[in-house]
Amino acid sequence: MARVKPDRLLEREELIEQLAPLKSQVKGLEDRIKAIDAEAKADLTATGKDRCTRGDFLLTWVAGRASVAWKAHFLKLAGKDEAAKIAKEAKPTRSLSIVRRQAA
Repeated sequence: MARVKPDRLLEREELIEQLAPLKSQVKGLEDRIKAIDAEAKADLTATGKDRCTRGDFLLTWVAGRASVAWKAHFLKLAGKDEAAKIAKEAKPTRSLSIVRRQAA
């Protein structure tokens, strides 16, 4: 394997320095996106429906797989049959989807 040259390591150091301020900008943007997502989730939840439109946007719930976080621990305590029963009864997760509708 070829040895890494010092100029490549210097380039890496410079890139890390350039990246630092960008990371803080990204964090700020991610926080704003999360806040808007929380508003959209609250709005969709308040409608009591699976979908609604807001302007050119369609807000929908996207079903995920059911999850039992404590399943492994419960398996040890109650056995496979009881764990399978609880997993089957678990409510599926859901996540929000926001899609811009295309003009007709």
